[in-house]
Amino acid sequence: MLLVIKISTSNCPRICDGKTLRLKERVTRFGLEGRGTTVMNVTCEALEEERPRETKGGMVAKIYWGEEARTSEVQILKEVQEAARKNKAIKGHVPVVFLEKRFAISTSTVRKVLGLEDPDKGSRTLFLLVFKKLSPIQELQGEELLDAWRQCILCHYLLWKAGIHHRDVSCGNLMYYREEGKVVGVLNDYDLASLASSQTPLGNKRTGTMPFMAIELLATDGQDGKVEHLYRHDMESFIWVFIWIYLQFKNGQRR
Repeated sequence: MLLVIKISTSNCPRICDGKTLRLKERVTRFGLEGRGTTVMNVTCEALEEERPRETKGGMVAKIYWGEEARTSEVQILKEVQEAARKNKAIKGHVPVVFLEKRFAISTSTVRKVLGLEDPDKGSRTLFLLVFKKLSPIQELQGEELLDAWRQCILCHYLLWKAGIHHRDVSCGNLMYYREEGKVVGVLNDYDLASLASSQTPLGNKRTGTMPFMAIELLATDGQDGKVEHLYRHDMESFIWVFIWIYLQFKNGQRR
């Protein structure tokens, strides 16, 4: 069960690494399990002065409880940015990170205080990331939608070859922005991604967004972790996303 709540935090100031963030209306996803991801518009005068061109279109803050056993999204995004630096075909198609913070608090601490059994299993810690604001791909239609979708697929392929496996292709993770009037597709959200070079465990749960996951991963063996997550599984997810958008949206609006 998933509960989505919108809360107004208009101009609510928060200090992070010496920078004052003013948080706007936020959308939080609550469930019995999960990351409790909260996304909100945010302003920061210091960042706007440091990077005026990149922050012109606005910024968003993402706050979530990531699994400690996983390679953190912060670390993966650093690898993504390095890949973009080396390959111009990736640059511009990945998120722009303005600020990152991992807080010294985890759910295992609470569990230990409560005396719960196996407190470190599936332990989560709090992360804050501030990104360049993007728009959801389902707002597009026709050739622009197809072009942005294609750009996201190419970016995904090049990142996979570079050893960065996204593993959670979904409608909400394909975004876009406009550059000189042209649509630029962006492969977003790397908190469930993995690095081919990493020996770090992949966490306590099978990853993916249910409606867009490959059928093989949804089967019993897939859910039990007996099926290796391959490139073709993410490609199948891209197909499901495209079908979903055409069935669920018309002229950028939900049918």
